[in-house]
Amino acid sequence: MQQTNNVSPVLGRKPPAAGALPHPVTHSSSVHPQNLRGQPQPPHQVRPIHTKPQQTLPQQAKPIEVQSAPVQPPQKQPDQNPPKLLDQVRNVLRTKHYSMRTEESYIDWIRRYILFHNKRHPAEMGEKEISEFLTHLAVEEHVAASTQNQALSAILFLYRHVLKREIGRLGELTWAKKPETLPVVLSKEEIKVILSHLSGKDWIMTALMYGCGLRVDECVTLRVKDFDFERNQIVVRRGKCFLFFHLV
Repeated sequence: MQQTNNVSPVLGRKPPAAGALPHPVTHSSSVHPQNLRGQPQPPHQVRPIHTKPQQTLPQQAKPIEVQSAPVQPPQKQPDQNPPKLLDQVRNVLRTKHYSMRTEESYIDWIRRYILFHNKRHPAEMGEKEISEFLTHLAVEEHVAASTQNQALSAILFLYRHVLKREIGRLGELTWAKKPETLPVVLSKEEIKVILSHLSGKDWIMTALMYGCGLRVDECVTLRVKDFDFERNQIVVRRGKCFLFFHLV
């Protein structure tokens, strides 16, 4: 009896015997598992792998080199509100330790000098304007020679010590006439008669002014500590100058 080989036309191999496990199907690289006829398939396409984009770390900022400028001393800004002229005169008088009466007198004469020339600034005026003002005092106001000299001293102080300017010759100037007669001075007997009619503090003040030659304001401003009875002295602190008077 002729035996035939039962070969599967699809697989090209024998079918498994009864009771045997089926042979596993292997896939070749040239045969696709869904097409077992051995038809050529397109080459295997590689799927792109989606990966997370790499996070780039922020670059650290480079330190900025700052070149330090040389430290300059602070500059003094000009004073926006400079003191007025009369305030400057007052400050200079107090710096030089002038008496309060001299300060008031100088301020008054400088003010009158400015008003006489229609409020012109003294820096804009000179010898001619000074001569006109002093002549006006002597001719129109008939002031004494000592008063005219006091006005001149105040104006010269303004120009020399405040405005820092020297004054030349004044030129034509009318000076006040000096009195021809000497002032009348009371005799000792007349003083005794006057003191005999006084008592109390009036007698003390009159005797001090006559005996020591004190001015009225110097006598009024005396205090107890100004009297030194051991040395027989009186100290005048705010007068024309710092004085000591000896009591006899």
